[in-house]
Amino acid sequence: MLYYRRDHLKQAHVQDTDLSKGITWRQLRDLIDAVEAPGRSRPKGYEKGWTTQLGPYEGRTVNGIEAFLSATDGAGLTDENGRYTATVQQLTDGIAELRARTQGAYTLGDAVRSDEGESLTDFADGRTAFLRHWPYAYRTLHQSLTDAQLGVAPLPGRAVLGGQNLALAGSSQQADKARELIRFLTSRESERCLLDAGFAATRESAYTADDVTCGVARTPGAASPSASPSGESADRMPRDDHGRPAYARTILLPALRRAVQRPRTPLYGAFTQTFATELGTLFTDDPPGDAELAAELDKELRKVLPG
Repeated sequence: MLYYRRDHLKQAHVQDTDLSKGITWRQLRDLIDAVEAPGRSRPKGYEKGWTTQLGPYEGRTVNGIEAFLSATDGAGLTDENGRYTATVQQLTDGIAELRARTQGAYTLGDAVRSDEGESLTDFADGRTAFLRHWPYAYRTLHQSLTDAQLGVAPLPGRAVLGGQNLALAGSSQQADKARELIRFLTSRESERCLLDAGFAATRESAYTADDVTCGVARTPGAASPSASPSGESADRMPRDDHGRPAYARTILLPALRRAVQRPRTPLYGAFTQTFATELGTLFTDDPPGDAELAAELDKELRKVLPG
């Protein structure tokens, strides 16, 4: 998702701060330019336009894949059998897109070392106007920011799905119990509980079927359970009339429908380590050119992936 500081945009005299229908990266940069317009006072603590997770871990991989798939119209790096299929030209286009997204004029300098927690804090503290983050941040950010301060929209371009999976080992001695657990965790009611808690459910019924409720949670429309001795609700996440996160049906669900998977390969660990390491040179003081980096990335990926 793309989270944004509605209050920062209003201070910049942006007339329409409802970006829920989506924007392009060009429009995002135009909004950043508005916040940073010469002669205009900037929000307290503000430094740069946006931040994301570019530290040397899976966050860098995901940001890179999102840029690559956006630049190549969804052309993946592997096929359904896990074989490497990208071309050097596709890699070059992807690197150019990632470079454009992360250029220093718009991106918080700390983003190149940031993970989910650090980027979330930087955004909540007002250091940036925009943040790329996972759906669970919707609930977290609303604990410190109000609707007047915070907005959410689909991420421009391609968004990559997360990696939470359930599997049953062929050698399991508890196969029946494991199947029972998987059936429970992926049931309509459990998926609705997951959505109500602020995460992205995998069943469409969680977003669209009003007759499906979370049996262990509050009744639809009721206040959240309180963690405060005074009885004040600790959950400030906006909800719709049926208890879902307010953005779930109209913003999150359409974004999930358009999202894409990470490369499918049983050698994913080797892939992501290689991918993140090679892309790291893009964030050095003397980064290589797009074509040079693409050729090196292609060479290293061919070493770790079949194809």
